[in-house]
Amino acid sequence: NKEVDLIVQTPKATFPFEVKYRDHIEIKANDGLVTFCKKEEGALGFMITKRHEDIERKEVPGSRSVIYQVPAYIFCYWLGWLEHRLWT
Repeated sequence: NKEVDLIVQTPKATFPFEVKYRDHIEIKANDGLVTFCKKEEGALGFMITKRHEDIERKEVPGSRSVIYQVPAYIFCYWLGWLEHRLWT
């Protein structure tokens, strides 16, 4: 069974997140995030990474879905911004 680390569901979309906090990241065709994005056609998936150079957009082969590699510090900023926008 494949898994993702976090799934955020909104009324309009579902966003899967996979955290790979290491120096070298490779998104493989059998990763849980890729499997989820293929199943949820058109999904926006996010791979949270360690290095600030890891800002990248990758198409999911055989799907309309896309996976964005995002450094952890940007992801944390987004979470804080969303919390502020949604709960204050």
